[in-house]
Amino acid sequence: MPALSKLAVVVGVEAPLRSELGRWLAGCGIDSVYLTSESELTIVCADVDPDLIILADGCGLRRLLDGVAEAKILCRSKNTRVMVCIHQGDAKVLSAAVSVGADECLVAPFDADLLKFKLEQTGVLSAG
Repeated sequence: MPALSKLAVVVGVEAPLRSELGRWLAGCGIDSVYLTSESELTIVCADVDPDLIILADGCGLRRLLDGVAEAKILCRSKNTRVMVCIHQGDAKVLSAAVSVGADECLVAPFDADLLKFKLEQTGVLSAG
């Protein structure tokens, strides 16, 4: 397994996806911190500058979109990527998430290969 050199902040992803996501991220060399709400994101981003923020749709669409916009503002590094993880592939939700700043969207269920592809596509990981 590669050394964990990158950091992902994961917000609102519930079990069992949370544990799978943690294993998949670790397999890509990405350590992860899990938060239950977007309000905790402000505190964490004041202390660390993550490589990736993953926001889940468990809080509802409006809060998800607000979370994406806030995450883009909070990140000191322009290299931080923001992904949303939704449970239904609604084109309006995906479009709205991208329009407020999401770099990529994951629609559950997904697997480790798709996650790695998305991480490469957004530049969090080097393609290879």
